[in-house]
Amino acid sequence: MEEQKDGRIPFWDILKGLGIVAVVMGHDGILSREVNWYHLVLFIFVSGALFRPEKAMDFPRYFFHKVKTVWIPFCKYNVAAVLLTNVLLMIGFYTTQAIPRAYQCNWYDKYEIIIHCFQVILTGEVAPLTGPSWLIVPFFMNLMIVGGVVYFFRRTRTRIAVGSVLFLLGYTLVRHHIGLPYNFAIAMMYLPFHFWGMCYRKVYVTSHRTILAVLLGAASIAVLYYCEIKGIVISWGSTKVPSLPLFAAVTASGIFINIILGGVILRIEYLRDLFSLLGRNSFHIMALHLLGFKIPILMSCMLSGDFTLLSSYAGGSYTLMGAFCLVFGLFVPIFIVKLGQRMIRLLCLADLQSKCNVLEK
Repeated sequence: MEEQKDGRIPFWDILKGLGIVAVVMGHDGILSREVNWYHLVLFIFVSGALFRPEKAMDFPRYFFHKVKTVWIPFCKYNVAAVLLTNVLLMIGFYTTQAIPRAYQCNWYDKYEIIIHCFQVILTGEVAPLTGPSWLIVPFFMNLMIVGGVVYFFRRTRTRIAVGSVLFLLGYTLVRHHIGLPYNFAIAMMYLPFHFWGMCYRKVYVTSHRTILAVLLGAASIAVLYYCEIKGIVISWGSTKVPSLPLFAAVTASGIFINIILGGVILRIEYLRDLFSLLGRNSFHIMALHLLGFKIPILMSCMLSGDFTLLSSYAGGSYTLMGAFCLVFGLFVPIFIVKLGQRMIRLLCLADLQSKCNVLEK
């Protein structure tokens, strides 16, 4: 796992890339049940691998850094999406009726818009267009829990013990469909995968990892095959999880298969660059891929003359439409963000140039 000049490690970007592809596939209707076994906790695993315990020792600084890098971008996307959703609703390009727990209305008035924007900032509510970004809330809370555990408990054994207790508490709450604010129960359920990521990075270079990887890979495939034929369902959004042993087995197996797949991709230059790009932009794709779906849907409606699909929430599953939705869902967000960054740079340069001209006069 060599580090690049910019400080990034391609292997972890690739794993995030695999994770975001799985998320988009799930909402596109492709292997939806299977990717739900692991796709969200894969991001938590990577976060654990990149976590630096020494930074949590200064907890106030750690807290404000995570607010800046996680919570504020989440709020920006969702406040903007509230405004955009309102426009799309008014022109008949969108509906919230098909989205669980979304704002059930035809369009917002100005007071509802203000209320929804405050809900985003204060409660972590998500706008319909960025529905999958609800993951960011328990992800942020998980980082806060991990940072707090590391800060208050200095011994590794104590941290593991506290993390295990919190995980069992979170699992019990989710299992019984007892929700907590800010998806706190789900955040506690993420703890073992975060700690696994922390440990994995430390032991990855051990001498017998190849033999161990083959054995664990075979076991993981067997577990996933068993879950496939049994029709095992894990749904984080609706807090549906199986028994604890089965949940641990299927989730860990899904993560480990992606670790092996990530190692293979790392050795293939073009795939490495592609999945690294997706991984680096996973936050943007998470928030904007449903908007990307809209483009091929609109193109299909224009060709067929049937505009009833404009209100569709998901992609096209195992169809040509599904393939287009997958591609647009992955790459349109990157294009939008890069274009926006480019425009901001040009505006800043233009503003700087005008100030220089004023000074010269």
